[in-house]
Amino acid sequence: MKVYLQKELLEKLPELKVAFLIVHGINIDQKAQEMQQKLQDAVDECIEKYKDQNIGELDDIKKWHGYAEKLGIDTKKAPVSSEAMLNRILAGKEIRSVNPLVDFYNSLSIKEIMPMGAYDLDNTEGDIYLGIAKGGELYKPLSGKKDEEAETGEVIFADEKEVMCRH
Repeated sequence: MKVYLQKELLEKLPELKVAFLIVHGINIDQKAQEMQQKLQDAVDECIEKYKDQNIGELDDIKKWHGYAEKLGIDTKKAPVSSEAMLNRILAGKEIRSVNPLVDFYNSLSIKEIMPMGAYDLDNTEGDIYLGIAKGGELYKPLSGKKDEEAETGEVIFADEKEVMCRH
């Protein structure tokens, strides 16, 4: 298995910085109070810090909108995941605890205003890439809601079977 950046994405966004980290031996089956608390703390900080601001006007969000514009993405139809999370928080919607790993990276995503994701490599097929959706790729939301299709031009993490995350 390889993990790579799609050439087309690098050509369109040469300034993009991406990090991949592979960690073995993590037990995500248990609920960890510490990570749940980190997530709640990040949510509380977000509410306090941004309650009177337009999220779309934040410099970090403007940067992601600039990337989206270069890719031809309509951020109204396919918002950046970190922006969508901040908007959910400020609308009073719950950011639910999933497992210690997801809670950890969600807390970082909220604090750093940066899209993040984690994937169980035992449940992936073939190579994994960060790239640009052609449109129509299958995405199964963690919420269990009905399957969705990635928008053309949207930034996705995918394996050979499906989209694992939409950014």
